[in-house]
Amino acid sequence: GSSWSQLVVSGSYDHTIRVWDIGFNQEGDEIRTEDRCLSVMNHGDPVQALLVLPPVAGSYGYQPKKNASKYDNLPLLVSAGGTVLKIWNPLTGTCLGTFPTKHAKTITALCLLDLPPEDTEEDYQLTDAQSGKRSLHHRKRHILTGGLDGLVRIHSATNQDIISGSLPFLHGTQLSEPISSLSVSQDMSRIAIGTTTGIVIVHQRRRLVTEEQRQQQQTKHKIEPRHGTYAYFMRGAHEKSHDPDD
Repeated sequence: GSSWSQLVVSGSYDHTIRVWDIGFNQEGDEIRTEDRCLSVMNHGDPVQALLVLPPVAGSYGYQPKKNASKYDNLPLLVSAGGTVLKIWNPLTGTCLGTFPTKHAKTITALCLLDLPPEDTEEDYQLTDAQSGKRSLHHRKRHILTGGLDGLVRIHSATNQDIISGSLPFLHGTQLSEPISSLSVSQDMSRIAIGTTTGIVIVHQRRRLVTEEQRQQQQTKHKIEPRHGTYAYFMRGAHEKSHDPDD
């Protein structure tokens, strides 16, 4: 079998998705052209976008769990056509699920977004006891979809979601222009949205604040009232003089 890192996927307006092997055989010679297409899948609509989900195992310092998913060691493929997403096992050509979305018009862009849990920073910055380094192995997998209706929608896309047959909708935003492309920065902190009118919009994700940082900010605000407020004007009014002559 071929290593998934030597595979290329392509989608077409003829509704098909093809998986190609671009590797070499054991003798180091190129594989014959007629042998390069490993599988053909049919989305059922013109394919507008494809997204590869790398295996969860081996990502972000992942550690196997007792309730590990059967898909954790597999690369998965997401195809978008019409207003429907389909998820495939590209190694076998098997469709793992069909997922309708709330888009009113054609989905034109897909993007992978791996975010840390929203509770506290300590939950996803874990320290490796052997190396002493922090790793991000509690991140949650999301799929972003963008369409000609100007909608950007964020769906939960963990392997458990895929097995259950649902990609829960988490958040969305409406733009005034049809969307043609999506991209995420390497640190997952910024999302760039391209529109059909040539405008690019960048969204910045808010930074997580730990409880300690929150307390420090509150203490700072108590000590230093904001300039121009009544508290700033009245600061020191109730303080007792330390002058021994008073």
